[in-house]
Amino acid sequence: MADKIFNRTKTTAAGTDGAPVTPPRVRPAYVGGMGEHVAMAELLGRGFNVARAVIDEGIDVIAFKPSNPQKLFRLQVKLAFPGSVGGANT
Repeated sequence: MADKIFNRTKTTAAGTDGAPVTPPRVRPAYVGGMGEHVAMAELLGRGFNVARAVIDEGIDVIAFKPSNPQKLFRLQVKLAFPGSVGGANT
């Protein structure tokens, strides 16, 4: 998912230079929260209602479709930037 966000081209006043945007330097404590919010945004775009768990006990996000609120999806979210240790494209 992170590669979808950060694998874009820079735009300059003269136009697109074709160079990929590198992921920002983010402290590890913030990466988990970023991943959860990216996942929640994707789910919202697919018609789910979502909530972030307040206490971390292995479930990060809870989601359900409003048409079937009895069926809950409990998700654990992981985020890795391309090229990171253990991440995508390593």
